[in-house]
Amino acid sequence: MERDIKIKEEAFHQELTHSELSNDETKQQIDALARASASAHDTAVEQIDFVRRQQSEIAAKTAEYLQQQHDQQLTLQQQLEDIRKHIEEHRHILQEQFRLLKAAEEDKEDNLRI
Repeated sequence: MERDIKIKEEAFHQELTHSELSNDETKQQIDALARASASAHDTAVEQIDFVRRQQSEIAAKTAEYLQQQHDQQLTLQQQLEDIRKHIEEHRHILQEQFRLLKAAEEDKEDNLRI
């Protein structure tokens, strides 16, 4: 690409040299090209800055979203653990009630045999 630019510059300079333009006209053309180049450069810099700002905003929003998702996941995991504990406690209570009922039934059967 650099080679292409050099070739174009050389062709431009040769064209200027061979043309019958006066020095003033040549200077005006060079000045016009310089202004156009500076304007294009400024526009490119503005566009790059705009894209960078957009990327920063997107990155910040993405980080915020991911943090919210992480926090929600932790909350759901804690709720699930609480539910598991509650179910386990309830299972122990039911097992104890079943054991007591079974013992009472056996006592009743033993009393009926006597």
